[in-house]
Amino acid sequence: MFQACAAALVLDGTERRRQRPQDGELQGEHYRGKKKAHTDKNVLIVDEQTGEVLYRSATEVGKIHDKKLADKAQITYPNAATVAKDTGFQGYEPPLVLAF
Repeated sequence: MFQACAAALVLDGTERRRQRPQDGELQGEHYRGKKKAHTDKNVLIVDEQTGEVLYRSATEVGKIHDKKLADKAQITYPNAATVAKDTGFQGYEPPLVLAF
């Protein structure tokens, strides 16, 4: 998915607030009860040493879980990459990746 990268990567989901949709059905899709706001979400892969964003997934509604969004994105990693992730990705174990 991305060209060159260091072996130490960080995987995380990020949410951004958005204006509340006027359509009632869209409001429910974008409403994030935990944050008490309407949000959009992406999964990011960041180079741990430089802080450079190497990959950003397609934008989805904020209600979707981080792991589900990562599975949907079908991210490919370099061989033997080390990926740090938070508990939002529990159970997400892509092949050829060392998790810490």
